[in-house]
Amino acid sequence: MKDIDQLLAQLASLPVDPRLGGIDDAVMEGLEAARQPVLSRAGLGAVVALAMGVGLLAASLPASPAYAGSPYPLGVPHDLAPSTLLGEVR
Repeated sequence: MKDIDQLLAQLASLPVDPRLGGIDDAVMEGLEAARQPVLSRAGLGAVVALAMGVGLLAASLPASPAYAGSPYPLGVPHDLAPSTLLGEVR
């Protein structure tokens, strides 16, 4: 098995790949493409207007009445429950 230093020295002596000369242009083109907006300004405005319309419509509809649940989720406490025995004596 070859020593890693020998392998790295052989790799350093190889000529540079010619495709690396154009890598800067390809990266810059990719960055420019990523900066392009997905929606146009008109499309974005239409989405905002639709969202505002749906929000106003939902806010104008009457809400159904809300009813509170039981304050005792495990049932009504008994008079001799430990929590009632620790209270003040009357």
